[in-house]
Amino acid sequence: MQLPLIDRIRSFIQAEAVLVVATLAALLSACLFPPVPQNWSAYAEAIDWRTIGLLFCLMTVVAGFTRAGLLARVRSLLTRTEGTQ
Repeated sequence: MQLPLIDRIRSFIQAEAVLVVATLAALLSACLFPPVPQNWSAYAEAIDWRTIGLLFCLMTVVAGFTRAGLLARVRSLLTRTEGTQ
């Protein structure tokens, strides 16, 4: 049985809280400081594409390590000497 729409929305917000907050902050920022067509080139220049590329690569590597189980092994090695995680 499929959940009603409001329950699915509530479930999504709970599961993706960081995404929802970031989206709301971006929308609020766009409302407070709307982009002006004359300044679009300045907006494009303000984006640090190198940093975005590095973050993408870092996230890709971490996702690969997670899928390979490497992070779980490192966690167990680091917590082996302790009584609890």
